[in-house]
This record gives sequence, structure tokens and C-alpha cells, in this order.
Amino acid sequence: MVWLGIDLGDARVGLALSDPGITLAHPAGNIQVYGDSFRALDEVVDVIEDESVDHVVVGLPLLLSGKKHGDGLLILRRDCVSQ
Repeated sequence: MVWLGIDLGDARVGLALSDPGITLAHPAGNIQVYGDSFRALDEVVDVIEDESVDHVVVGLPLLLSGKKHGDGLLILRRDCVSQ
């Protein structure tokens, strides 16, 4: 089972992949988005398909104070389905 972690930022979207045993995660790259996270969508889908990702976790952008950064996000849980 492989998990993909997505860290949404204003300038970049960071990606991390777990190992199949879900013991460790390792960086899987950054995608430049220039203020529009939707620019990363095609590349994220490519990683999901190429790495046979089973689950995706999206980080909620919070400041160190715990307050929302920017507009905040609606977080949804959805299993990836291989086709």
C-alpha cells in the first residue's frame, strides 16, 4: 500500500510518498504553482498513476498558531481507484 502526501503552498505543492510498508515517507518533488494550486493537478495525477498510489493525504495549511493560512481547504477522504 502506497500513500501520497500533498502539501499545498502558495508557490509550490510538495509531494511525499510512503514506502509500501507505510514505515517511512520520502520526498517525491515539488511542483511550482505560482499561487494557483490547480496547476499541479495533472502532475499529481501522473504521480498517482506512476507510483500506484492507494491513498492520498492532503495537508491542511495552518500557521504555527493553528489559524488557517489563506482561504483554507475542504479536506475530503477518497481512496484512489486503479483503472
